[in-house]
Amino acid sequence: MIQRLRRTTKSICAAWVPAEARTEPIEVSVRLCSDFEVRALNAEWRGKDQSTDVLSFPQFDGPIPDWAPTLGDVVISVDAASAQAMKHGHSLSDELVVLLTHGVLHLLGFDDEPEEARQKMASVEDEILKPRGLRSGLVGRTV
Repeated sequence: MIQRLRRTTKSICAAWVPAEARTEPIEVSVRLCSDFEVRALNAEWRGKDQSTDVLSFPQFDGPIPDWAPTLGDVVISVDAASAQAMKHGHSLSDELVVLLTHGVLHLLGFDDEPEEARQKMASVEDEILKPRGLRSGLVGRTV
């Protein structure tokens, strides 16, 4: 499962992070944790005292500098991922890929608000996930 997440992150970065001036690969930190931990982070950093499925903490606002060693951090609730996998009829591994894709796209500057940005993010999620055999991304479930 970890290798699958690593391959997914690598392919998203290869497609969306300009590589012309890069001499080193870019890094993404991924943390898999419980609803309890995600709720604490969500309260601390977003002022929302509730759990969520995925949080993203970008290293940069705006364009990613060529010299940037990291895009940022993605935190995924395995509890939420497990429940959502059951709800959507696929494996936990599939759901983690959906959530990781969503989180990495946030690191790259995509957003799910306002509606026009939401539509663009849903389209990019689908572009990444459909070749992997997944029906839709996180945003696509609610668009």
